[in-house]
Amino acid sequence: MRLFVFDFDGTLGWKGTSYAHITKENGGLLRELAKRDENRVIFATGRPKTQTLNSVRSGGISPEEIYNVFFGGVYEDGLYVESREGQIFNALEETTKSYREIREGMFDDDARLYFFSKGYFLLKGRRLREVKEEGGCSFVNAENFNGDTLGNFQLPPGIIPLWQQENDVKQTYKLPLGSKKDSLVELSPIFDKIYNITLQYFNQRFPGWEKSLTLEKWEDAVEIYPHLTGEHHFIKGEGVAKLVLDLDKGTEVVLCCDGRNDISMVNYLSKKFTNCRVFCPSNVSKELRKHLQDEGIKHNILEEDCDKFMEGLIKSI
Repeated sequence: MRLFVFDFDGTLGWKGTSYAHITKENGGLLRELAKRDENRVIFATGRPKTQTLNSVRSGGISPEEIYNVFFGGVYEDGLYVESREGQIFNALEETTKSYREIREGMFDDDARLYFFSKGYFLLKGRRLREVKEEGGCSFVNAENFNGDTLGNFQLPPGIIPLWQQENDVKQTYKLPLGSKKDSLVELSPIFDKIYNITLQYFNQRFPGWEKSLTLEKWEDAVEIYPHLTGEHHFIKGEGVAKLVLDLDKGTEVVLCCDGRNDISMVNYLSKKFTNCRVFCPSNVSKELRKHLQDEGIKHNILEEDCDKFMEGLIKSI
């Protein structure tokens, strides 16, 4: 048995504002890898399920066949886990009452009033796309999480809309798709402001919130992670553990990843299995590169970036 574990964003495709854009070449080679009986292939992503399905679809793998290609999947950085048999773990069931109250409080009436006073309009349960200016007015398109259009609605002057990502465990603030042409560089300073507003809101309404969760800022989102283990909030390693319970420590493991939220997965697999090697694309983050070097973990940094990752991996294993 040989175990392959794949991150998506930055590993099999460049990060987008809604999902990782897995290339068709990577998707095709991934499918061929999974066809071999001696291979078990799983994925571990920070994305929720709907966005993950868009990622694999972009690589030419239909949502209906995701668990034909993969033995199982880790979503939301380890907070939700599925296998071919169905749900294995949903961290929401293990979170504190305080976390669940704050999670609900990010899009309730009090939150909407607070954020509106700061220039933002919160919309729950809908995905937003493209703010358009017409006749001096701003309009935004709302759709459900399957992409079906629900119609346009007008925004008050000067108000920026934020929508609720469809997570099982986390809670997330996102700008409409297409904002700033989906440039992560241009979106990042906007989310610096949203992060600070969220901090102010939490401090005012939920004193002591830091005991229950971590507030994380990305280039294209602000979101919360519950405290479960007490050590860190990225728990991909714990998620992967739930999919490999039957494997012995001598199993050959090929872990493919690129970022700081993959470190718990690197630590778990490199300690659990004696024959584990980490493979990273050339665009690997500084944080992960440093961790691999500092901890003396066996790894290869490929010449290929995430667009050509599978080609480089197959040449190297």
